[in-house]
Parts: sequence; structure tokens; C-alpha cells
Amino acid sequence: MTRLSSPWAPQCLCLAALALVACKKEPVQQAAPSAAPSAAAPVASAVPAKPWFVGAWGGEYSATLFKVESGPGAVKDWAKDDGAKASGPGKLILRISEEGAIDGEGDGSLGSLKATGQVDGDTVRATLRPGSADASFSGFLLGAREGDVIKARLQASSGDSLTVRQATVELKKQPP
Repeated sequence: MTRLSSPWAPQCLCLAALALVACKKEPVQQAAPSAAPSAAAPVASAVPAKPWFVGAWGGEYSATLFKVESGPGAVKDWAKDDGAKASGPGKLILRISEEGAIDGEGDGSLGSLKATGQVDGDTVRATLRPGSADASFSGFLLGAREGDVIKARLQASSGDSLTVRQATVELKKQPP
């Protein structure tokens, strides 16, 4: 028997043996991807529906005289209002967030209006303020959901409260 003369001979023999063992192993087969989800895969949950009011709502109004009672102690100028000033058509648009916050604007016989408010259940409430420096009317809008529309009433008065107007408005959902 021959002796190996190299000091590295034992390490080389070990590496050669390991290489032979590794070559004789069967290759690892990977599973083919399956079209069916595994039982451990998470199931996608349904996206909750948005509240009924989310989106833009628009409509037209026609402002008319709001007759303020003219009894004792009433402002004399209320009786003088014939309804000609600041009466007529206008438009209103409200944008309502998922939280029910209202932001909108209007324009027409009452001048430029800025709307802010909140939806509570099926009730819609908004404060109307002048939307520009030259606008003078402010007031409120109060409405309720009726089917697929919001039927509302608005009342507004001039800055000096001598001109008071009212209107009804049907707000319909606007396309996105």
C-alpha cells in the first residue's frame, strides 16, 4: 500500500467523497404551481360599501320672498320688501365625504354662496355664507334623503337682515 505523501491528502479525499455523495442524490422536484388557492391563503375580504351620501350632489333653486311677520316690535323695512330684489334662480352643488362632511358652493339670485355642514343619518344640514367679497346673503340648508334625491329647504338673508329669501331644492347625485 502506498502512502500519500502530501499533507493535504486527507482533506482532498474527504472533499472527493462528499462530491461523489452529492452527485448521486436525486434532483429535488419542485411542485408545479396550482391555479387553485391553498387553504392557507388569506381570503380577500369584501370592500365595505360607501355611505349613500358620498359624492357630489347638485340642484337648482328659485329664491322667493320669505314673509317675516310684521307685528309689534318688527322691523318696519320687512313690510316694505316686495320680493323683487334677490329673487329668482340659482344653482347649488354639495360635495359630501365618507365622514359626512359637506363642502360646496352656490351661485344665482342670492349671489355667491359657500356651503359647509354635516350629514347625520338621512338628514343634511349646511350653513350658507357669502362666497365672495361682494356677496351678502347667508343662511342655512336643511334637507333629508328621499329615495335617490335630497329634498331640502334653504333660507337666507342679506347682511342687514332686511331682505329674507327662501327656496326649495332637489339635489341629485352627480356623475363622478
